[in-house]
Amino acid sequence: MQFCKANSTNLYIVNDYNDSEKYAIVIPFTEDQEHLIFKNLKVNWLSNKPCNYLENGHEINFPSKNKFDIIFYYNKDLKKKSNLMFNLKLIFKHNSHLKNCFNKIKFFDSNLSIEEDRYPLGASRMFFKLYNEKSNDFVKNGYSKFFLMEPDNIPCRKNWLEKLLSEFRTNQFWMRGSIIRNSNSLNGLSSFADHINGNSFYNIGDERFVKLVNRLEELFWLDSNLYLDSYDIALFMLRKERELFSFNEFAETVHMFQYTNTIQNWYRTHINATELCLKEKDTFFVHGRNVVI
Repeated sequence: MQFCKANSTNLYIVNDYNDSEKYAIVIPFTEDQEHLIFKNLKVNWLSNKPCNYLENGHEINFPSKNKFDIIFYYNKDLKKKSNLMFNLKLIFKHNSHLKNCFNKIKFFDSNLSIEEDRYPLGASRMFFKLYNEKSNDFVKNGYSKFFLMEPDNIPCRKNWLEKLLSEFRTNQFWMRGSIIRNSNSLNGLSSFADHINGNSFYNIGDERFVKLVNRLEELFWLDSNLYLDSYDIALFMLRKERELFSFNEFAETVHMFQYTNTIQNWYRTHINATELCLKEKDTFFVHGRNVVI
């Protein structure tokens, strides 16, 4: 096992990985969130650039180069959003902090009907479709891991693609993300308080996890109300149902669901991501409806 220091960072990446692995950043969004995507690309991701592609004015061969595709994942039919796709491609073409950091820009849709798209069930349908080969070609694109990064998930440090690369290469996980982080003590009283928020790192290259997600989806739709219609709560609670999963099954896989401080989920709390990350040195992303930078 060898270690190498990533360019211009303090990150160390373990070199015992498959270098042919493909990674993705998946940005699920609705029509109401389009403005947030453009704000991120043109403002937030400019303040905290995804990668460091220049050194002394010259392009460098940084570790994450050509490793990450970015996928915009729309809740409805993308055929009706040709202008949106054109404008997003244009932003990448004319902004070096985007075109030099990502390998390809892609678009997927879940083509949900009005009835299917009720919140939060719509978000749950979108998640499960990522793992369902019958309804989406995401798996067939050969990605091994991805970051599900909603539009209200804000990077608070520069060079964050290198951090993602390190996370993906040095940790064996199926789901890796944040517990809820806010000062409301009532949030800690619910049975699902310590679930991992859906804005997480996911493994999609391990067939065991793909099968588990497919199994959980079947159980989820039997009575989604039990899990507040939310896939991330279901991923947490269903694995603890002993009538559905034996303790041995749980024990054999519990270590693959991991908490990390790389992402912090602040839900609906008003918080300044820049100030938070000055205190929390290992945090790179802050998620929440009321996060500012």
